[in-house]
Amino acid sequence: MDKYFEASYDPRLDVAPLAAPSIPETGLINNAEFEGWDAMLELIQQRHADKAERKRLERLGLVEKSGKDKKKNKSSKVAGLGIAGTLASWSSGGDGLMDIEYKKRGSVREWDLGKETPT
Repeated sequence: MDKYFEASYDPRLDVAPLAAPSIPETGLINNAEFEGWDAMLELIQQRHADKAERKRLERLGLVEKSGKDKKKNKSSKVAGLGIAGTLASWSSGGDGLMDIEYKKRGSVREWDLGKETPT
């Protein structure tokens, strides 16, 4: 850190004194000083309203769930079926658990077919 500063630099002396706030005699503060705060508050309120509207549309089924909600539900539900639906899909004639062909360690997997091996 020292390489960025001169040897004579003292950070204790590098502070500006605090200025006393100027309060008018009426005690009312000028609104121009708080325009940024009002805009930020309005933005936060708009985001909250948008989020509530999005949740309402998701409950009605008009909009897909966001990525964060999908990840949260993915651990307990598979493709929106839940555990019971997953077990039913395994037993409903498709590939069963015993019909899966497993590859031995070190063999070429399906997703590696056609890829060149680095040499």
